[in-house]
Amino acid sequence: MNYQVVYNRIVSKAKSQSRVKLSKDDPNYVYYEAHHIVPKCLGGEGKCSQWMFHPNIVLLTPKEHFICHLILAHLYPNNNSVVSAVWMMCNSSYTTSGQYRYKPASKTYERIRLMKNNAVVTNETRAKQATAQRGNKNGSGNKGNKYGPHKEETKIKIGSANRGRTAHNGGRKIKCDSFLECPYCKKVGNNNGGQMKRWHFDNCKLLGR
Repeated sequence: MNYQVVYNRIVSKAKSQSRVKLSKDDPNYVYYEAHHIVPKCLGGEGKCSQWMFHPNIVLLTPKEHFICHLILAHLYPNNNSVVSAVWMMCNSSYTTSGQYRYKPASKTYERIRLMKNNAVVTNETRAKQATAQRGNKNGSGNKGNKYGPHKEETKIKIGSANRGRTAHNGGRKIKCDSFLECPYCKKVGNNNGGQMKRWHFDNCKLLGR
């Protein structure tokens, strides 16, 4: 298969239809996703919000968008950024706007997974990843509270502001009448529900350290 020819046909078809993004209330509404014809990691320019006028941005249906990224992964199998893009699409159920993403067949998913495992990660990419993760405490991008523990005055203000408020926990409404503070990790939590006593105080992970 000539992947480049197929890719060009999808892009040309989308451009020839003069697609536009309409309001969901419009009877002619069709959901489209903005796509960089030349990926930014390969030198492509433009922002997704510039779909109305930028020559490198085209509107595609979710299936067309996925196929285009899959084709790019076949064209540039050693480019980790290109392969990661289609791998991300396989593993996210929704877009940032809350729309369902196109889901590939299991065989296609497995093929992309193998491509991702074999993709070459350059030293430049590794350096960027290391910089992004520096200071990360839990491996998920959360670098923790950089300002340190709350002051006693701040804790009192937080407690006063939340006292009497109603919180939702698993579909149940819990009234926050009072708060507890773990003497070991200094965690402050709601006195109702038992979660604080379950994970803190005598069960605190910092007990004995």
